[in-house]
Amino acid sequence: MSDQRIKTIRIDRAEKNRMRKQLEEIIHRYQAITEQIETYKKETKAQEYLDYWILLQSRNRDNIEDIGRFAARKCNR
Repeated sequence: MSDQRIKTIRIDRAEKNRMRKQLEEIIHRYQAITEQIETYKKETKAQEYLDYWILLQSRNRDNIEDIGRFAARKCNR
């Protein structure tokens, strides 16, 4: 088995900063969506619809966490 090394790609600081800022903007938008879903959940009576809001909210939270982890790993200061 050959020893394969992972090639490190160097990304300049300006691009990392730009990407981090863009990801933070996306996170804020997802957070706004979370708030909107919460409002809709409070207005929903049918359990099937409520279950769907809960599913969407869970996926949204997962997206926020995923983006945050990526930003921490790849756009570090």
